[in-house]
Amino acid sequence: MTDSAPTAPPLRIAPPPPGWQPIRVTGGGTTGLATASLVLGVVALILNVLLIPTVLAIVFGAIALGRGTEARARAIVGIVFGGVGVLAVFIQLAVLIPIVVGLTHVPFHERMATWIEQDVNAKGGVVLSDVECPVAGQLFVGKQITCTALQGAEPVRIDVTFTSDTGAYEYLIEPPQIG
Repeated sequence: MTDSAPTAPPLRIAPPPPGWQPIRVTGGGTTGLATASLVLGVVALILNVLLIPTVLAIVFGAIALGRGTEARARAIVGIVFGGVGVLAVFIQLAVLIPIVVGLTHVPFHERMATWIEQDVNAKGGVVLSDVECPVAGQLFVGKQITCTALQGAEPVRIDVTFTSDTGAYEYLIEPPQIG
């Protein structure tokens, strides 16, 4: 008994036409760009300093896709994370700008009342509380307003005279109880 396996005829492949070059898909550095895009996209989501990681994530991802990378998914995710980073910056600005402007936009008369109270209390001997000043309106040299305060339980009057158009002032407390 002889077992013989069927034999196939030999495979013959025709040679390529003249001048034909095989297409080789190699990273050519684009895999690194795609990875950099992904890493920078993640950094953009976590720590976005001046939009630098966001912009680089989008640029590197776009370059990698344009060159035909093997790491196409990494490049796309890097671009998406970079785009989300841009949105995050705009959201942060939309939230932070009103807060910062609100903190620095305390009305002048409220700041002046605080300054007077702190100045008088820093001199020692007399403690004022509940200093209230009216809205000063247009400031000009010589303008006077009257603020009120409490010294213990006794009301006192504070006469304020502006010494410049920019808000510099002098004050006099009536009755004069500061030594």
